[in-house]
Amino acid sequence: MNEKEIPQGTPVNLQISFAVGPPNICKMAEDILALKIQCNDKLKKRIRSVAKAFIDETDELNRSLREFQTNATRTQLGTFSPPEMIEKAKGLASVVLDNEDHQNKIRIVAETYVKVAEHNHRAFEDFKRKYGHLFPPQKET
Repeated sequence: MNEKEIPQGTPVNLQISFAVGPPNICKMAEDILALKIQCNDKLKKRIRSVAKAFIDETDELNRSLREFQTNATRTQLGTFSPPEMIEKAKGLASVVLDNEDHQNKIRIVAETYVKVAEHNHRAFEDFKRKYGHLFPPQKET
């Protein structure tokens, strides 16, 4: 243990900031999964994967938030969206479909996914900068 590390079991107060997808956008992502989208299969798969990732990541962040709010002694916060999913979402932010309602829903979910992911990436980097010295280095897997 280096001199800046806190001994295991010592309570610490940390300030953590992260964004969570809004419930109305999460509902929109759920709606997208139920839509009969008229486009090629490759695009349809990309649309559904971004909508599913948005839902899953929002659920995971909400779970972590509930744990923090109940003063859990230990919780895990995963705020990283995979870079390839962020790129998929960026590509969908300007998707053009015959059905304008479907197109708008997909664009909104994609844009929100990117905003949340980018905010959380910055927040995680800020957290590491402020508190990284408190934790032992992560082991390579």
